[in-house]
Amino acid sequence: EYVTKLEECDVSNPNQQFVLTIRGKLLVGSIPGYCFDAGGSKMAPCVEDSESAMVEQTFHYDASTEQIIGDNGSFCLDYYTDWGYISKYSCHDGRHQKFYLSKLTNSPSLEPSS
Repeated sequence: EYVTKLEECDVSNPNQQFVLTIRGKLLVGSIPGYCFDAGGSKMAPCVEDSESAMVEQTFHYDASTEQIIGDNGSFCLDYYTDWGYISKYSCHDGRHQKFYLSKLTNSPSLEPSS
């Protein structure tokens, strides 16, 4: 498992190239087969067949609020600036829940295998 710790912004760093797939999985290009898992605030193997894992690994992006929201609607991803980690937290208007996605894609090649 991989902890998701943020670094200074660097568009060439593959650890900072996240992809939100059409099935709601949040992937990072440098760790194939792993999805962000809000249950442990880490990258974990992608899971497709467990309802509890699906709740913790499935997200959608709300462009109007710039938030990445868990598909069950009970939490948003939150960047803890004091620690440099992404975790889940109750949704609010704070700036540490604002994420900018530079490109949205529907590419099936980015989806984890089932």
